Amino acid sequence: MDIGSVSIRGRVREKDEDSVFYHASSVTNGSTGEESGLFVLADGMGGGEEGEIASKIAVDVLKRNAEIILSGTIEDSKERLVNAVREANMEVISYKHDHGFSEMGTTITACVYRDSTIIATNVGDSRTYLLHDGRISQRTVDHSFVQELVMNGLITEDQARVHPRRNEISNALGFNDDLKPDVYVWKAFNEDYVLLCCDGMWEPIHHLIGEISAMKGSCMEKVRMMAELANEMDGSDNISAILFSVNSRNDFDRFIRKPTLSVPQRT
Repeated sequence: MDIGSVSIRGRVREKDEDSVFYHASSVTNGSTGEESGLFVLADGMGGGEEGEIASKIAVDVLKRNAEIILSGTIEDSKERLVNAVREANMEVISYKHDHGFSEMGTTITACVYRDSTIIATNVGDSRTYLLHDGRISQRTVDHSFVQELVMNGLITEDQARVHPRRNEISNALGFNDDLKPDVYVWKAFNEDYVLLCCDGMWEPIHHLIGEISAMKGSCMEKVRMMAELANEMDGSDNISAILFSVNSRNDFDRFIRKPTLSVPQRT
């Protein structure tokens, strides 16, 4: 499995408040002979130490649950992924209360790849994208003020990108005991690419993500190029991403090339 990851401070922030992690297994999985992996990206909030700690707590919780998340059935993986995000939320809340932080929190997007299936979850505005047959699509839905306006038909996607309240998120880890992450499931195909990234990357270069993902080169070369461009075009926020390629060996890949819809499932 080809994987690239990057996390940089940007040109303005004093600290990198983002955290990224991936765990890829080279052991064949069941009868399919496929690799599997867990990919996690968290964008910390609260400034400085608070955001940095919140994102690290979230990533560390999923890291210690990686093996169990990648075991069992696909339904088991989905349930365990969501449960790990909920566990991360409670640990952020506990740390926040113990240390008297009021604004500490983090967004998160996490992705499982196994058995020719992608399972993605998100809280906040960190995103998971899919590049399939040269076309890029956003597979998670932001939890943000402007996304609510878009979904209610009050503004367009283009208007959302320049809206003065575009950075206001409506959900994050660290604020609600009864967290309900969205979860998405779809079939993956050979030569698909999956990108996880924070708003510091997708906001300035949203129009270039598909083009760069489709270029020749390694996943590491591509995410570095995305990060450099995002930093050059904006750089006001931390910039983080994970890009990986799918190496599916299932027979259905020879007959069907249309990915299944990813509809958010509230758990």
